Amino acid sequence: MSRSTDTWRRAVSLALAVLCFLAVPQVAQAVFNGQVKPGGTAVTVARMPPISDVTGSLKCEYSIFNLFREGASVSIDGITDGAQLPGTTYAVTLASDGSSTAQLPGKRGGTSISQPVDVGSTAYVVTVTASFRTWTTTWSSTIECDAGSNRRISL
Repeated sequence: MSRSTDTWRRAVSLALAVLCFLAVPQVAQAVFNGQVKPGGTAVTVARMPPISDVTGSLKCEYSIFNLFREGASVSIDGITDGAQLPGTTYAVTLASDGSSTAQLPGKRGGTSISQPVDVGSTAYVVTVTASFRTWTTTWSSTIECDAGSNRRISL
C-alpha cells in the first residue's frame, strides 16, 4: 500500500470519527428531549355489566276463599344484560311485607309471595340479581297491585 493511500485512509477515518462525536449527541439530544406520549395501557376497576332490561310479568292475586289472603307471583321470561361471564347466576326476589327469593335456572323463572289482606293497594318490589363470585349487579322495579285485584302487569 502506498503512503498516499494510507494518508487518505487515515484522514477519512479521522473525519468520520469527528462527525460521529459531533452528530451522535445531537441525535441523542433530539430523541430524549421529545415529549413522552401516553401509551395505550390503562388500568380500570373491573365490574359486571348492568342488567338493562327484564321481561316478564307480576300477577296480583286476591282470594276471599283462601282465608282472605292476597299476594303476587312474578314470572321472569328473559333478562337483558351485557356479556356476562360464564357461570353468572341469577335470582329474583319479590318483596312486600315479607319476601320470597328464587334462584333462576338461567335467565327465566319465578317466585310468589302471600300475605294477609290489607285495606288498600299493595306495592311489590321485584329485584333481579346477577352474581359472579363476589360481584353482583341488580335491577329493581316497584309495582302497585290495587286492593282486590287479580290482574297481570308487565314488568
